Amino acid sequence: NSVPWTLSFLRNLLDGPYWRSRSVAPDFARVKCPVLLIEGWADWYASAQLRAFQNLTAPKKILIGPWGHYYAEESRAYPGPRIDARRDYLKWFDRWLKNIDNGVMDEPSVTVFVRSWQPPARLCVETAGQWRNAASWPPPEVGATDFFFASHGRLGDAPDEGKETYDYRASVGVAAGRRGLGTTSPWGMPLDQRADDACSVVYETGPLAAPMELLGEPQAVLHVSSTAQVAYFHVRLCDVAPDGASRLISDGGLLATHRVSHERPEPLIPGQIYELRIVLKHCADVFARGHRLRVAVASAEFQNAWPTGTPARNTIFRGAAYPSRVVLPVAEADRERLPAPRFAESPFPLWRATAQPVYALHRDLAADTATCELANTDENAHNTSRYTVSDRAPAAAKIESRFHYRPPHQAPPIEIDATCVTESDADSYSHTSRVEIRIDARLYFEKTWTESVGRNGS
Repeated sequence: NSVPWTLSFLRNLLDGPYWRSRSVAPDFARVKCPVLLIEGWADWYASAQLRAFQNLTAPKKILIGPWGHYYAEESRAYPGPRIDARRDYLKWFDRWLKNIDNGVMDEPSVTVFVRSWQPPARLCVETAGQWRNAASWPPPEVGATDFFFASHGRLGDAPDEGKETYDYRASVGVAAGRRGLGTTSPWGMPLDQRADDACSVVYETGPLAAPMELLGEPQAVLHVSSTAQVAYFHVRLCDVAPDGASRLISDGGLLATHRVSHERPEPLIPGQIYELRIVLKHCADVFARGHRLRVAVASAEFQNAWPTGTPARNTIFRGAAYPSRVVLPVAEADRERLPAPRFAESPFPLWRATAQPVYALHRDLAADTATCELANTDENAHNTSRYTVSDRAPAAAKIESRFHYRPPHQAPPIEIDATCVTESDADSYSHTSRVEIRIDARLYFEKTWTESVGRNGS
């Protein structure tokens, strides 16, 4: 009677009772127990954890490191530095499960790893930066600073009149990396963003006269129009080195039909100008002196977002009447800081893959499509997938995946195969999952699930 979770997702594409009944948000006051939150910048959930921390009223602490989807001390916790966070777990549990007064609540409630410049790479073993303690998030010395879109691709303290128009390309996002890394870990990290900057509308500052530190949740305010009734807008915040290398700091996107509500999408009126407020992911990063801050706007994030189904020409408006901008959490340069935390290094050796996974991006210039191909073999499992999008016909996107698993016990020999196909056209999404189980090479169980739903404003 088990059902693939993807079916529930397709049946509930919009926010509402289904998701509210399964989420702590937005009513965080329901949480009465003390909460220790731990995450990594390279995973899906750092922003969700920090938003939860901001809204929880129970006793709370948070630790955000550089890692992906692993505990801080684990062998696979790429990128490092890895720490032995088990000591922090134990101290927390001793206080709240054994009532031992060990002073844990007298310590700073926020500990984050603040990243600094290093060249983007598909494999990052160690992240440059330093640990930082703070009394709150964002820290009290952080203020919201506007950087306005201006002519000639400038990003500055005042807007000027104008607009930039671009064509929606579903393949923008080849340098995005994979959210949470998944089966490509640790190879699927964001690459040099110039490959996507070239197909985006870009605004940037001049070389910074002094270092600039961002601690908190950036936001983009866009004034836009589209030739389509359904359009997506994605904003990337990048650190650009003097040699031109572009490193992804934070990003965020919004399906414009959800500009008012995630429960009741409203189609755009082609040509009408709308204000969109796009929340970007929380960040803790230092821009070095001489580096530039870049904002890139496009309408896709290939690898991590499903394409909208209609070709579109989109326009960004700027000026006094349409002050498109980013609002950044800039920390004061001269301020008192709490002493930095000290951690013991992880005692576990760094994991080394026995076989490098496949993580490939292909372009079919004749068909005008882009494909991301993944394959990973790990102990008793083999996982593959192919995700294809089309710049010519963005409604037609498709993911095909297969997972083959052999349980480690010797007898009887069991083999499990799961296959999934998810695809879309102009009107709907469809999904098929199939599971086959064989014992001693004979078919023991098989089942197929199929679902199709309308796009409903996406």
